[in-house]
Amino acid sequence: MNSVHTSNKRSARRQKRTQEILASALQIVVEDGVDGLTVHKLAKRMDCAVGAMYRYFSGKDALLQALQDHALTAFAAHLEREITGEGLERVMAAFLAWHGFAEAEPALHALLDGALSDPHRLLSDEAATAVDARLRGVMAIGQQTLLDAQEAGLLNEGDALIRSYAMFAAVHGTEHFRKRDGYAEVASSDVRRELMLSLLRGWGATP
Repeated sequence: MNSVHTSNKRSARRQKRTQEILASALQIVVEDGVDGLTVHKLAKRMDCAVGAMYRYFSGKDALLQALQDHALTAFAAHLEREITGEGLERVMAAFLAWHGFAEAEPALHALLDGALSDPHRLLSDEAATAVDARLRGVMAIGQQTLLDAQEAGLLNEGDALIRSYAMFAAVHGTEHFRKRDGYAEVASSDVRRELMLSLLRGWGATP
């Protein structure tokens, strides 16, 4: 019994420390970008030896994979909460959740946004494959709303997977216009909505 209790305490301490490391790593990414994250910089921020970091993560690749996995888990939970309504309203809610996530979890959103927008390869093939599997699971949530709309006759038959990525790309792209909202002639929210409605109309939705 004592050995089990000790093991559980050790596991809880490790989990807590892992979350602390990820929180600090995320802050570095937010402040300095993905390129600014190094194990040495993280160790300095955590006020510990570099070697201590390697007991939790094998290197920057493992750190980034864990960060993206954590962010996608948070986004999936946010997405499930945001999907409300029926029919096309439900489709809109699913993909507008990306915008809502930016407001609710700006640091995690910034991490995913940077990972998706950076043209450079940030992860090894193995790590990227693992993250992509999690991303596909998240995208499947929005894809299902499109499938439901098709089955209800609200959209023409089509590839819901490709359509889900097209809708996400529209919302993701317009997020980059938000910083201009204070002075731009056109609000990013109007552009975002018009893009989404244009896609839906192209797939057979009626106004």
